Amino acid sequence: MKRLLIVSILAVLTFAIGGCNKGKISNPLEPSNVYPGPSNSNSRQDESLYEWLPYVVVHTPGDALSAYQVAIPELMATGALRGVRVGIIKGEGRNIINSWLASTGLDILWIFDNYFLFEPDIEAAVDQAMALYPGIRYLQIGNEATTIIPRNEPQISIERYMDVLKRIYNHVQARYSNTILVTQSTFGSGGHGSSELERMIELGLREMSPSKLIVGMNVYSLSTANRYSHVISGSLRGYRVWVTETGTTNPDEHIRYVRDIYPVLRNNLRAERIYWYCLYCGDSGPDVGFGLIKNLQGQSFWSSPLYNLLAGRR
Repeated sequence: MKRLLIVSILAVLTFAIGGCNKGKISNPLEPSNVYPGPSNSNSRQDESLYEWLPYVVVHTPGDALSAYQVAIPELMATGALRGVRVGIIKGEGRNIINSWLASTGLDILWIFDNYFLFEPDIEAAVDQAMALYPGIRYLQIGNEATTIIPRNEPQISIERYMDVLKRIYNHVQARYSNTILVTQSTFGSGGHGSSELERMIELGLREMSPSKLIVGMNVYSLSTANRYSHVISGSLRGYRVWVTETGTTNPDEHIRYVRDIYPVLRNNLRAERIYWYCLYCGDSGPDVGFGLIKNLQGQSFWSSPLYNLLAGRR
């Protein structure tokens, strides 16, 4: 899900330390969404984790299952993990990790893969996803749909995306009334995402009920959060907001990022949920540093300082 985000996260964090509003959170969160914090807190580092919300993005490569079967229960045991965000990939079928996650009791946000959005019979594609994982409570329709697909493949405009979203919304209301949709996560860097969200409003986003639709966005910098804040506090005031990806590539900055950036996302964006990107981001490539774990060897793995604190590893 990630690419060339966070050009200079250290500079952003330096600004955050001096300028973040760390006052009272303006939107009360449900008790199930609040991490109780580490037990026996006796340091500034420990106290920072009271800002943590217990949600994480989880990728699903088959060789990660053994490590997940250690890491995820370990985080759940401390209350640091209550929900995950995972993908339903077009053409993949029932994924072994997704199936295991569904058995853990975690609150799952399922991502309806971008490539489904090109299906002529989009309603049948939704039915297919629902059949793979019955009882889906939260279904996100795409992720950075207009920007993440490689340029040599078919592209989807925001206008076309909204046409598809409306069809899915109507179908879900008719057949899956207990399912709540989440919009695609708009782009997490710069001003593109906020502009796209404004365009989604113009194209009829507010025709969908706030009780049946949650606004999703990826946010990787304070400047991006500030751009989103205007839209969220205006036209979308009545809608719930989930930040579905955030984080930093430097493991040594993970804890400070939670301490300094999470309050901004909660206060300025009314973010009810914040999903850390991600639990395991691979062992090579630009995303590795985001991961809470890496270097998977069966049930053994390297864990970041943030993971160690969340899991109670000292």
